[in-house]
Amino acid sequence: MQWPAALERQLNTVLEKQVPLAPLTTWKAGGNAETFLAPRNADEAHGAFAFCRREGVPVWMIGGGSNILVHPRGLPGLTLWMGKINTFTFSPKQDGTFLLEADAGCSIRRLLHFCLAYGYSGLEFATGIHGTIGGALICNAGAGQDAVGQKVEWVETVEEDGTLRRWKSSELSFRYRFSSLREGIRLITRCGLKLLKEERQVVLEKAQRFWSLRKAQPHGANTAGCVFKNPGSGKEPAGFLLDRSGCKGMRNGDARVSIIHANFIENRGSASASEIWELIQACRRKVYEASGIWLELEVNLLGGPWD
Repeated sequence: MQWPAALERQLNTVLEKQVPLAPLTTWKAGGNAETFLAPRNADEAHGAFAFCRREGVPVWMIGGGSNILVHPRGLPGLTLWMGKINTFTFSPKQDGTFLLEADAGCSIRRLLHFCLAYGYSGLEFATGIHGTIGGALICNAGAGQDAVGQKVEWVETVEEDGTLRRWKSSELSFRYRFSSLREGIRLITRCGLKLLKEERQVVLEKAQRFWSLRKAQPHGANTAGCVFKNPGSGKEPAGFLLDRSGCKGMRNGDARVSIIHANFIENRGSASASEIWELIQACRRKVYEASGIWLELEVNLLGGPWD
């Protein structure tokens, strides 16, 4: 395998081999990265991603580690952990709003805490959401009727051919737990979000209302967030369907469907990615048998194939 040495020379860095990925995920499960790099800046991430696309090397991106399940056999090729690329700035705009420019590796919780402390409104929906802003953009994370896609001014990406592109909001499509950014293979490096200046107390009250929507979730447990998407207009939410189908409390080894909210699967100790995946599939089958609805995953599967 010659490509790792070539990439190390290009970036003047050292790649790590067989790095456990479970500690970098909120589920604390999954196999190893065959080769691993934590880019020191956006240029290094750009160089590594472009190299892999050019040389035909599989490349995977991990941020905060929520909303993902890593295959038990791990990830071939190169895994990029974006956690070191995490700066952000605020600047006023001529229309009276403020532009938040953030690296993809910024924790969305860190950005929210800054907004709460200084009275910037627009990210209150992120109360209780884990992960990075890059991951939030990929899945259009949100709560209620609010989501990150509504705040986007622009997003910078490295495209499949290795070129850098800045997408305007008008060039992107966002809907429930979906972004056009996930179509094709690309690396998100940075984004600009439009926020408003508000009285700090007003922002805190808005955040509290969103927190009340998440009270019935298993806070403090090792989960990846909601496992399944809600089926859509006119249908009951996934959590209700799972609960009524008898999924709440189901176990497979140390993997357990939360007794608080059935759309969350907890790692209660040392659950493997295989045990979690088997439990996901068992829940899907039970809901289908009871309702005829085949639930769509909200969690992203990395690696595979998944049987």
